[in-house]
Amino acid sequence: MTYTSDTAPLNHKSVAAVIAELIDAANVATHKVIERRKAKAHLSKLSDRYLRDIGLTEHDVPGATRMQLPSGGALELIDIRRSRSANW
Repeated sequence: MTYTSDTAPLNHKSVAAVIAELIDAANVATHKVIERRKAKAHLSKLSDRYLRDIGLTEHDVPGATRMQLPSGGALELIDIRRSRSANW
């Protein structure tokens, strides 16, 4: 019986590579979920005034965290808020 590329049995190296890729994909997905939760938590802590300054309302927060934006942006907004005086 001859094997073609479609029917060749998997060797241990290719199985290990597939498992490693699946683990990496799971880690990336988990990291994204964690980052979105952090972003939502940071945005939820902002007052309506600060949310308005960045063009959001409290009802936009869940949708904003589902967007493909870096959660570092939310952290930067918190840092900016803390560094500015209350007159802006």
